Amino acid sequence: MLGVVIVFIAMAGAIAGGKPLQAVEGKGSGAGMAVINENVTAQGTANEGDPATVPFKIIDAKDAGYSIDKVTKVSFKLTWEDTAAKGRLGFGRWYTNTPDELTLTVKPPMEGMEPNTDTGANAQGGSGEVTITFTAEQGIYWDVRELDWTVSIDANCGDEEPKGIGVMPSVADTSTDWNMEITYSFEVPEGSAAGK
Repeated sequence: MLGVVIVFIAMAGAIAGGKPLQAVEGKGSGAGMAVINENVTAQGTANEGDPATVPFKIIDAKDAGYSIDKVTKVSFKLTWEDTAAKGRLGFGRWYTNTPDELTLTVKPPMEGMEPNTDTGANAQGGSGEVTITFTAEQGIYWDVRELDWTVSIDANCGDEEPKGIGVMPSVADTSTDWNMEITYSFEVPEGSAAGK
């Protein structure tokens, strides 16, 4: 089964106008700053040979009284649960669903920063997890408002195999449902709307 599942992640806040769309690196002020963590989630299906794409960008929050222009960390956590074997003609108990393997690739918008890729497999009949994190060096922050992070999920699904020795054929497994949690951390002045 083919078909890309596209999930759009929208963050609350007004779009900053008149700002060039390029990542900016700067030095944080340290003292007098508060760290805020925000989370967004997405769900979808990854099909073998047809990776799922997850559009993501950080939208500014000036209408809330602060600006998200000092990002220090962005983390992408991908999780999935292997489904129970269904078998042929409903004889699921005679089959074992072999583990699925998912590959997460994230290309950040920061100039000179390469894509990061990691692969994981779930335990037999259990869950799997892959996490990719980008962390700024101490005292450095990123201004990546309105810039696209390229996120893709590729699946290599384990088929259902008959238990023991017999003539029953394998059953193809070509897709996996997944969940993603994206967490990003940014600094704001203490006493601001977000830093109180």
